Amino acid sequence: MLSNGSFANPKWTELSLGDLMFFLRLVEEKSLTEAAKAQGISLSTASRVLKMLRDVFDDPLFLRSSPHLIPTQRAFELEPEVRKLLGAAGALVKPEVFRPADLERSFRIGVVDNAVYAVMRGFVKRFLEAAPRAGLEFVQIDDHLFEKLESGEIDAAIYPSSRKLPAGMHELKLIRMGYALCTRQDHPIALKWRETGRIPWKDVNRCRKIQVSNRGSSQYEIYSMDEKTVVGEELLDRAIAVPFFLVVPGILEETDCVAVLPLLTARLFESEDRIAVMPLHPQTELGRGRETFWARLIWHERVDRDPAMAWLRGLIKANAERIGDCLDACAEAAEEQ
Repeated sequence: MLSNGSFANPKWTELSLGDLMFFLRLVEEKSLTEAAKAQGISLSTASRVLKMLRDVFDDPLFLRSSPHLIPTQRAFELEPEVRKLLGAAGALVKPEVFRPADLERSFRIGVVDNAVYAVMRGFVKRFLEAAPRAGLEFVQIDDHLFEKLESGEIDAAIYPSSRKLPAGMHELKLIRMGYALCTRQDHPIALKWRETGRIPWKDVNRCRKIQVSNRGSSQYEIYSMDEKTVVGEELLDRAIAVPFFLVVPGILEETDCVAVLPLLTARLFESEDRIAVMPLHPQTELGRGRETFWARLIWHERVDRDPAMAWLRGLIKANAERIGDCLDACAEAAEEQ
């Protein structure tokens, strides 16, 4: 807020930044003619500006001493303050150079649990290496996600491409995700699949399923993962419904249930020798279900030009590309076997 003292001499409001720059030219050149040339103004205009400066600061500022102008004591006192003022004005239109190492900000990212486990895998390490004083807070997405992004309560979110975005939201595709049918390792369905390379759907249809589903307070289903997602219709009787992906392997290991999971998440569980993973390839040409979706980063247009957010998005994207390359390599290796 401007203090009352700021208006003690209302004449200062008559000065422009250009007038103050001309004052510095005079200090440097000590010649009205040379200062006018350096400023790119006519001699008559330079004379009018000097007269205004003298009137505002109530001081001659420059005394004639052929062939130069000699700054007064008042002019010498004003010079550092004017330079400081012009420097501050220049900083308004010239943003600071962004340095992640200096960042002390904490980012809040909306996720479902497997996003941190799978899509963001390796990201936290790289984030802390690049910005050792910054922080991350992962929060569970709910049915107020878009309002929280708009208000700034959340900075960004990992959100599937299967859901539409409202106006004002931006997106960045990260990883193309497939689906997999999962069971415990010694499940009869897994054994038959290993023998024949085919999923025995008649046997699957006799099993009960684990459904991963998240509902907010309005009962709007933010995401749901089961066989309907892939084949377009519900075939199995639901035995268990859970809001988290990471609890599914534990349930599969001790039951005869089956579950549909994102392929990346399922592969990570498989690498821990916890479950059997059978990739799904639905007949999308028949209009049933979908074969893949994109895990994407979304954010509100309010922070689209924020340098820190632009850096964060770039880091997340680069990390996702590494994961995508690993997925492609694994898929190629599986086809060769």
